[in-house]
This record gives sequence, C-alpha cells and structure tokens, in this order.
Amino acid sequence: MKKNKILAYSLITLSLLTTFTGCSPDDTSSVTSTTSDVTVERGPILDSVVYDDNGQKAISIGNGVYRFKSTPTYPIKAIGGYIDVDRDGKVSAGDVQNNLYLKSGLKGNVVTVASSLSTNKDIVSLFEQFDITLDTLENSTPDDNSIIAAISDEIYAYALENNISDLSSLTSSDLSSLIPSIQNTIEEYKVSGKSISDIESDLMTNLESSGKVHRFTYDEATEIENSIVNNDKYSTGFDDSSFIDTILNMPMSELNDAITADIIKMRDEEQLAKDVYNTLSITYSDTSIFSNISTRSEAKHQEMVETLVKKYNIATSVENDTGIYNNTDFGTLYNTLVNEGSASYIDALKVGCKIEVLDIDDLEKSKSILSDNSDDIEMVYDNLEEGSFKHYDAFDNALKRQGITDGCCSIPDGCLKEEE
Repeated sequence: MKKNKILAYSLITLSLLTTFTGCSPDDTSSVTSTTSDVTVERGPILDSVVYDDNGQKAISIGNGVYRFKSTPTYPIKAIGGYIDVDRDGKVSAGDVQNNLYLKSGLKGNVVTVASSLSTNKDIVSLFEQFDITLDTLENSTPDDNSIIAAISDEIYAYALENNISDLSSLTSSDLSSLIPSIQNTIEEYKVSGKSISDIESDLMTNLESSGKVHRFTYDEATEIENSIVNNDKYSTGFDDSSFIDTILNMPMSELNDAITADIIKMRDEEQLAKDVYNTLSITYSDTSIFSNISTRSEAKHQEMVETLVKKYNIATSVENDTGIYNNTDFGTLYNTLVNEGSASYIDALKVGCKIEVLDIDDLEKSKSILSDNSDDIEMVYDNLEEGSFKHYDAFDNALKRQGITDGCCSIPDGCLKEEE
C-alpha cells in the first residue's frame, strides 16, 4: 500500500530545487524532476487537488503554491480549488470556483492555462509569434508575465464559452481563431496600468455578466474558507458539482472488462459504507461520527463513482436501496458489519476501521490495473482514497478517545499498515 496517508497529512519542509530534465513537446513520457514546489495559477488557485503522474499528492503551503514530499514525476495535474481573484491568500467575496483541469509541461514549476498547452508542439509554435518560448510556457505564471496573462485570459474565456474543462484537448486549429484577440489583449495589458488582480477582476466581472462564472458572495466565500481552515475531515475537498462536471468532460479512458467490473465494485463498496454508517447512526444517535461521514461524504463518494457509471454507460442492476447491491456478496457483508457494529459503540467504530481499510486496499488494486491516460477514473479513485484516509483517522481517533490505545490497530483487519 502506498504511503499516501503520510503524504496527505504531513507538511514536509523541502527547499525549492530547480534541476530539470528537458524534453520536447509531444514527448508524453513521464519525466522526473527535483522540483518540490509548484505554483498552480489561473489566478492563484487555492485548495486544489494537485498530484503528479504517479498519483503523489502535493500539500498546499498557501497562495497557490503546492509542495511534494518526494520528487514529482511529470506531468503534474491540478483539479478543483478556488481562483483567488484579489490575491489575498484566502477564499473571499468575488473569488471564483476553478472548473479547469490543468497540467504542467514535462518540466517546469508551474501548472497554468499556458502550461496545459505546452506539450503540443503546434501550439508552442503558434505562440512563438508572441515571443513566448517553451520554457516560458513551462515556468511563467500570469502574475509574472503579462503575455502569459493575456494568453491565459483569452483561452480561459474560450474554454468557458465552449464548455471545455480539459485544456490539453485544445488544438492549434482551435486556438488559431484566438490569435487576433490574444494580440489585442497583450497590447491592452501593456498600457492599462492596472494590477494583474484588477485585470482579472474585470475579466471575471465580464464573464459573470454573460453567465459563464459565478463570483462568490461574502457568505459563500466565508463558508468555503471556514471549511478549508478547519480542514473538515469529512468533506470531499472541493465543490462536488464542479468535480462531477469536470469528470464528465475529461477525455474518455480505455476500458476493459476488468476495469468495468472494478467501477461497479467500487460503486457497491461506496454504497456499502454509506449504508452501514447510516444504519449505525440510528443505533448510536447520540453520537455524530456515523451520520457525518455517511451524509457528508459517503453519499457523495457513491455519486462520484456513479458519474463514471453514467459516463461509460455501464449497466448496473440496482438502485440505492439499503443493503441491495450489484454483487450479492456485499449484501452479506452489510448484514455482518451491521450485526458486529450493533454490539457496542466501540465495536461500531471498529467496523468503521474495517470498511475504510477495505476501501483503501481495493482502490489501490483498482488503480493498479488502469490503462494509461485513465485520468478521469484515477481522479475519482484518488478522491475516494483521500476520503477513506480521513475517515480512517476519524475512527482511529474516536477509538483512542474511548480508551482503546491501539485504535484501529486493535483489530487485524482494521489496521492500516503502510510500507516502510
């Protein structure tokens, strides 16, 4: 099992190193670099899910900068989060949900609109007329380069207008029609005298007036920021509707019978967790852990897997009736776990440990058989696994508060063992 749990919850202090391994555009092989910090920017994107080509997740260290524990493998990808329009380092009124799926180049220290296009040699050639090089695309942000800002703004507006979330799907033919407007915007930004945050605010205001973005109200922004600050251990990490829309709009993955079967299995497994926790929440109604996890997370996790079912038109035989699954073995397991958990509150918490360990183990197995370029499926599985680690910690800590010193590891099949 991968040590994602340690990666996701430990802030490791690493210096920014800048030794890169060079590659040309359209070389899509993974590249390893010694960079540990990357900047994710549309404006600065806060609370994004950032991970490398091996699935290693980065930790946010503020203002759109994310840090990897270990050397990342390129390309680096980012989904979700919030565009910090006013650059105040937090989600505030006027900021915007990020609906783009962004990628780095095959080297560099940024993940931006421009870097998402940098592996397409025809697009790189197209941008040369603006005195933009491959190195600039891979390492410059809108905040430090006005030409990158102009390119970013025009392509961002184009993507929203055409319901495009994965920018790497754009071609040079798509962008050729934008060249005049990019050139005009470059000239405008040179003489405007405005700060980049003011320029972005104007852009978002225009996009909001045409119904392409929603700028958060004070109350909306406060709720989101509080969730981030409090590190809500039950939340999915970002706006669920945005996540689902992104998954639906990402390129199709190559499925085989084993991957299809795994999607159905994970759908059942997420429902199993929701069903068991819902049932135990009634038994232990004076506690909140089971109701919180079932309603605030597991139901959403099931919906995310069902998004894959919908996207790939996978036939399933059941709806959402409690204890009823595509694989009847899960029905038997549901009854077993509910019976175990009904014995006592401590036994119920141990059941929670078992479910989360089962989920993490099965997700690792499911990810191991994915074909190349299965980004949409991998992203769903990564999000489910991240949630399972959080839930495992919640049950482990709850057991320790009940006097069970070893927490989840007081039972063999509930203990999360990690590689050394």
